[in-house]
Amino acid sequence: MTHTRGADDEETPLLQGHPKKLPTPLPWFQFSIVLVLQLAEPLTSQVIYPFSPQVTLFVFILFLLDINYVAAYS
Repeated sequence: MTHTRGADDEETPLLQGHPKKLPTPLPWFQFSIVLVLQLAEPLTSQVIYPFSPQVTLFVFILFLLDINYVAAYS
C-alpha cells in the first residue's frame, strides 16, 4: 500500500488563504461602569449597614415621641 499526497490528505489545511483576524477592541468604558457598579454594593455593606440599626432606633424613637406629643395635646 503506497501513500500518495493528494488534495484529500490529512496534512493539507481545510481553509486556504483565509484573511488574518484583526483583534477586537474591548469596550473599556462599559467595563469600567460595570466595575464601579460591582464595587458599590460591597462598599455600601461595609459603610451603610453598620449604621442601619442606629438609624432604625432613632426613627422609632422619633415616632414614639411624636405620638406622645400629639396625644398630650388632644
